[in-house]
Amino acid sequence: MYGLLVMDVDGDGNKDILLGGNFYESKPEVGIYDASYGLLLKGDGKGNFIAVNEKQSGINIKGAVRDIAGILQSGNKQLLIIAKNNAAPEIYVENGKAATGGASKEGKIKNK
Repeated sequence: MYGLLVMDVDGDGNKDILLGGNFYESKPEVGIYDASYGLLLKGDGKGNFIAVNEKQSGINIKGAVRDIAGILQSGNKQLLIIAKNNAAPEIYVENGKAATGGASKEGKIKNK
C-alpha cells in the first residue's frame, strides 16, 4: 500500500482509513502487483476498524496509486484526490452526506 488516508470518509463522525496501492515496476521474473482496488476500513470511533467490501463502499481504484488526499470544501463537501504513477489523478466528489461511504467508480462518494 502506498496511499493511505485517515479521514471521516462516510460522514458518520468517525475516522475511517482509505488504502490504495499496486506496483508495476517490479522485475519481470517477479511480475506486477496489481490485485488492489483500494480498501475502506470503517472506523467505529473506539479504535476498531472493519473492512467494507467494494459493493458496499463503492471503492474501486485501479492503477498504481501513490497517494490519497482528502479535502473538505465549503459546505462540508469532501473531495478525494487519488494520485497515480504515470497517470492523471482521479478526483472523487461527495454526493450528499454518506452513511456507508466510499468513492465509487463514477467518482461519487456513495449515499446509503
